[in-house]
Amino acid sequence: MANGARRKSFQALSRMKTTLVLLPGMDGTGDLFAPFIAAWKGPVHVVRYPTDTALNYQELTAFARRANMSKPLKLTHAKPLQAA
Repeated sequence: MANGARRKSFQALSRMKTTLVLLPGMDGTGDLFAPFIAAWKGPVHVVRYPTDTALNYQELTAFARRANMSKPLKLTHAKPLQAA
């Protein structure tokens, strides 16, 4: 996908009324999403995992579902963008 098409796709998605739920990586804080959130125009909710307790994948999934404000949750995997 060309950069222009990718940008238009991102802009269209950011105008959606659906809340984007972001799940953090290994640090659990979601702090690395800050630049993305600044560019995103739609509603967003960052799940922050507890940093004082080790959780397995099953426990992390349950935690994310509880943190999602009781709305239906659709998980989508996004691949990192490749440098052009």
